Amino acid sequence: TKDLAVACKTVSGAVSTRSEIPALEGIKLTAKDGKLELCGYDLEIGIITEIDAKADSTPDDNKIVLDAKMLSSIVNKMPGSETEIETGAKNVTEIRSGDAKFSLAGMSATEYPELPKIKDCKHVSIPQSTLKDMIYQTLFCVSQNDAKPIFTGILFEVNESRIRLVSVDGYRLA
Repeated sequence: TKDLAVACKTVSGAVSTRSEIPALEGIKLTAKDGKLELCGYDLEIGIITEIDAKADSTPDDNKIVLDAKMLSSIVNKMPGSETEIETGAKNVTEIRSGDAKFSLAGMSATEYPELPKIKDCKHVSIPQSTLKDMIYQTLFCVSQNDAKPIFTGILFEVNESRIRLVSVDGYRLA
């Protein structure tokens, strides 16, 4: 239950709060290969995490989308150390732990958009504290005005020997 609560909190950072696509306001759960994959996505940011789980499902019925706020709230209040999630007819999902039992109306995972696949990428590894410092040192120059959307982010230039972050707000450059 604790791992599930942490996973829900993690992927909730990428869940859309208001969307024209109702599935984006949920977390997609996928049971596969002894793992439960949780996915949050708002068409800009996507977060996927996995936790260990026992799955009794076939490949056709192992996916469901549940409302992120409701799921997180329920999982945080579960009394037991293990949580069972079972999806039945019409995507009605039961969540059980200890003496607690909840039913949620789920959505078909076919309504959930696929995250983009990254092809031909180079992997770079740097300490988290270094990346955090680099972002902090350029963040003050990120524009808060949406008039020029290109100024509302940080440019990452990556090559074999260097990572450079650049931001500009129209007046300042970092």
